[in-house]
Amino acid sequence: VVDLLAVGDGEQRVLWATTRSRGLARLRGGTWTYFGTREGYPTDEYFGMTLLPDAGNRPVLWLGTDDRGLVRLDISNPDKPVEVTRPALPEPPDPYVYGVQRDGSGDLIVCTNHGAARWPPRPDGSFDTLNFNRSDGLPHDECNSGAMSTDAHGRVWIGTIGGAAVYMPRPSDYARQPAPLRLTRALSADRDRTAEFGASQGTLDDAAQTL
Repeated sequence: VVDLLAVGDGEQRVLWATTRSRGLARLRGGTWTYFGTREGYPTDEYFGMTLLPDAGNRPVLWLGTDDRGLVRLDISNPDKPVEVTRPALPEPPDPYVYGVQRDGSGDLIVCTNHGAARWPPRPDGSFDTLNFNRSDGLPHDECNSGAMSTDAHGRVWIGTIGGAAVYMPRPSDYARQPAPLRLTRALSADRDRTAEFGASQGTLDDAAQTL
């Protein structure tokens, strides 16, 4: 067993568990039931598990896998979870995914065996994506299983084999489109060539790849 999650109250309470050999497991009434490849589900190996209700408030488990990225299962009927495939998810930095958490701004933070990602939701239910690795400040590219948590401030903490990292929620005035690139000064061989490179125009053409 890798992860455990209790869902529901009273007689409807169900304990879900992820395993590395028999897929998703459910404990109810003292009996374990398994949902793996033998039962027609995508894989037998799961890692982190997070309950993220969808837009219709259906209970959906988001499950990390060793080679399939994130798998989503609608557990409205605990006897027969249904795989959710729409909207399609972005490709994670690596198909070996340890888990996912939602931050205070509604973005999903995804941890993998080679980097992490932030997935801001779009109005149509799909996601933008921004990947991170050591060159962006992560202590290490490889995350750890069972090492993700969202705190009371909406920050997502992740554990890597090189230490912990924290992702802050996006501010309310966050702009999806990057701000214009403004050229303020250009130096070449100790000469000020700012005017030659168009600083007087204020901004650079978005499509420009060279000056």
